[in-house]
Amino acid sequence: MAEFLQFAVLGLGAGGAYAISGLGLTQVYRGSGVLNLSHGAMALLGGVLFVWAYERWNLPFPIAALIGIASPAAVGALIELLVMRPLRESAPLVKIIATLGVLAILQQFVPLIFGQDFQTQPVSSPYPDGSLRLGHDISLTYDRLIVVGVTLVLGLVLRLVMTGSKFGLATTAGAESPLVASTMGVNTNMIALLNWMVGAGAAGLAGVLLVPILGSLSPDPIVLLVIPTLAASMIGRFSSYGLTIAGGLVIGIGQSLLVRYQSDIFGEKFNGGWPDALPFIIIIVILVAGGTPFPKRGEVATRLPSVGRAVVSPLLGVVFSVLLAALVFLASDRLATQLATMAAFGIVALSLVVVTGLAGQAALAQLSIAGIAALVSAALSHSAGWPFLAVLMAGVLAGSAAGVVFALPAFRTRGPTLAIATLGVGVALQNVLYSNGNLTLSNVYGGTPVETPSLFGMSLDAVAHPQRYAALAMLVMGLVAVGVSNLRASPTGRRLMALRTSERAAASSGIGLSLSKTAAFVVSAAIASLGGVLMAFQHASVTYDSFDVLDSLNMVIFALIGGVGYVLGPIFGALISPSGIFTYVFFGHDNVQGWLIALGGIGLILSLIFNPDGQMKPFRNLWTRLGGGRKPAEVRVGAPVAERPEAKLEVRGLSVRYGAVTAVDGLDLTIEPGKIVGLIGPNGAGKTTAIDAISGFAGTTDGTIALGETDLSAISPQGRSIGGVGRTFQTVEPFNDLTVAENLAVALEPVRWWHWITDLFWIRKVALPASVRQAAEEVGLTDLDATPDELSQGQRRLLGVIRAISAGPAVLLLDEPAAGLNRAETEHLGTILRRIATQRGIGMLLVEHDLAMVTAICDHVVAIDFGRTIFDGAVDDAIHDPTIRSAYLGDSDTEDVPSDDLDQDLDDAITATTNG
Repeated sequence: MAEFLQFAVLGLGAGGAYAISGLGLTQVYRGSGVLNLSHGAMALLGGVLFVWAYERWNLPFPIAALIGIASPAAVGALIELLVMRPLRESAPLVKIIATLGVLAILQQFVPLIFGQDFQTQPVSSPYPDGSLRLGHDISLTYDRLIVVGVTLVLGLVLRLVMTGSKFGLATTAGAESPLVASTMGVNTNMIALLNWMVGAGAAGLAGVLLVPILGSLSPDPIVLLVIPTLAASMIGRFSSYGLTIAGGLVIGIGQSLLVRYQSDIFGEKFNGGWPDALPFIIIIVILVAGGTPFPKRGEVATRLPSVGRAVVSPLLGVVFSVLLAALVFLASDRLATQLATMAAFGIVALSLVVVTGLAGQAALAQLSIAGIAALVSAALSHSAGWPFLAVLMAGVLAGSAAGVVFALPAFRTRGPTLAIATLGVGVALQNVLYSNGNLTLSNVYGGTPVETPSLFGMSLDAVAHPQRYAALAMLVMGLVAVGVSNLRASPTGRRLMALRTSERAAASSGIGLSLSKTAAFVVSAAIASLGGVLMAFQHASVTYDSFDVLDSLNMVIFALIGGVGYVLGPIFGALISPSGIFTYVFFGHDNVQGWLIALGGIGLILSLIFNPDGQMKPFRNLWTRLGGGRKPAEVRVGAPVAERPEAKLEVRGLSVRYGAVTAVDGLDLTIEPGKIVGLIGPNGAGKTTAIDAISGFAGTTDGTIALGETDLSAISPQGRSIGGVGRTFQTVEPFNDLTVAENLAVALEPVRWWHWITDLFWIRKVALPASVRQAAEEVGLTDLDATPDELSQGQRRLLGVIRAISAGPAVLLLDEPAAGLNRAETEHLGTILRRIATQRGIGMLLVEHDLAMVTAICDHVVAIDFGRTIFDGAVDDAIHDPTIRSAYLGDSDTEDVPSDDLDQDLDDAITATTNG
């Protein structure tokens, strides 16, 4: 027990540093809403400057520490002024990606400024010697005691400032509503600037305190301090300083205990790396426990880089790839070697087009997946003697399996939190697997040996025949690019882009979110694995420093500069990356790769500010102006939509509660086939919540929902859609990256598991049933090749209605379908809905504020207020019902008011109602 407690006490030093860094990260988040992934790099900057001032310049400890704290604080101010302020209106994920650029700059400029040998700088401890006895065999060294003391003092000061000062109140007000805070005289720019300075200064303080305990300036562990920092801040929910401190200390203690007991827990073979993986495990648990399968209503999807729409002929693409590979034989040995490296890097970067560009899933550790493939292929090559093609396939399969693991957090997280989760998975792989020589079968040189590859009897030795190996790599890169282009233009790609735009709308169209996300990660992982195997066989043995998480982040940076929405974007990124042609051009120059990464960080920030779609977007625009733009896509006539048996929707006792608030209370509804039921009520009555509950997007507290003989209560939203429940949304949610025809066809096109493979090899064109095309033309959607951003607001809403109808639902839930339409468009839409309901036997639930439309097409009306039903009857009776008048007009005494005046007042009140 004494040994256990002693190791726990030893972890207080690192835990205190995590807590201090977490306090800084929390402060930045509270002041600006940004998760700063460069926080660890700021700690590195602070630690290095402190050591330089203390050791080399012989400055007193207080002055050296002040330099180590003030310098990151100044950098924090520059980040807010030069990066975050121009990106103020950008999505949170974009701001996180911008901090990756800052990370690259700081990570590389530190060695560039202080020299590559700065890691060998001796670090003497400024802490007093000795320890405090806590028991017979337990002692707390003074360095740990000081770190914990500083942590507690800093946490107390921040709490007092944030709760009892104008600065704290202004920070809270600015975080909750910047616009309102500005109108109250709060200088939100200055508040954000000061919070960035405080947060960055805390990171510098963590570096100052931690470096003497570590005894070295090794950059990677300090830069990756951001992982335990994130875990500590998540425990504190990015708001509580006390919980953040507790989280940091617990993580430090847990890591210290794992250092001692991991071999006892996991065995000798799996010993190693688990202490560093502990924060990742905590992050995943918190994210999964606090996440949701679907975005909340009103949650705005992250604006991702645009997606290229050009369709490349597969045959032309293959021919071009072969010619590109053939040209490699004209290159010198050194150039061929560099081209092979670039091509392998480019293949891994292309995997981002699938998972991020098409599917919209933030993935920051693709090289970690590539490392799995490299390890498996190398092990089978050397230990089992498998031929090259066999190990290539085995590596791809192993990497694809790893893609499933990376996909798991995506089931309940998205955007910034998913980016953090994938980053954590990469860190865990790096620490637990790649650093364990027992698992990687590494030889005395620290790598996994590989046998010389050959194909059809021809040696592909990358050293003896660099042109051959480079030609293979370039050919594979070209073919992968063609495959990704094919996927984009096929039903599988269209499903991914629907998912990217709106997960709620995709699920309501019958698209399985978990399945689609898993498929995106698996296909992406398979592509990354191809690059990983090619990287493995370029050398005599595989060393895993090429697959660490920092290199993965660098790859993301260069892919984003090129544009992850365009097939050529990651290839352009590979070209300018440290793996690309500039390394060949500037061969022999000192620190060329470091300079390229630092410049890449600068380039990423500039791209996010001035050209967030990547460098391929201007080339595409130029190509369009020169007449080479995308030609109108051929829309084939698809198979008719299968007729669905008529079914009655019955809702009984439906209740939805959010904590102490009852949004829907005991709602009863019956929607007969071919009938339209109007659901009306004042603002906040619970109408949209009722639709969310019926369609599966809101959990129900009580009640039953049945369609015909099928109980829908336990079925997912996509399952309900497939089963016959269609819906539209109060907010306009078209799939912005798809054309009108693709929007209408996305839920109708068959997608089986094998299509995720076959669609890489050939294109399946858009197929639209004649009835769906006719319905679109009736509401004025005649240009099937137009994208939603080319339509008017009214046309975008009509597109959502026709998309819901096109799947042939048994019952259709319409949430304010006429919002944004003029009177003529509203009347025309009402006529179409009435005709479709009658002719096809589709039951409809209409939530609508336009009273004229409700009275014109509805057969029955249900009115609710504060979640409770206040009327259930005929349309004519609803108009004159005093309870409804009271709910809308706020006055129950209406008996003496002329009926015509009441009708007009009620019409005005309902027309003004825009949300349920």
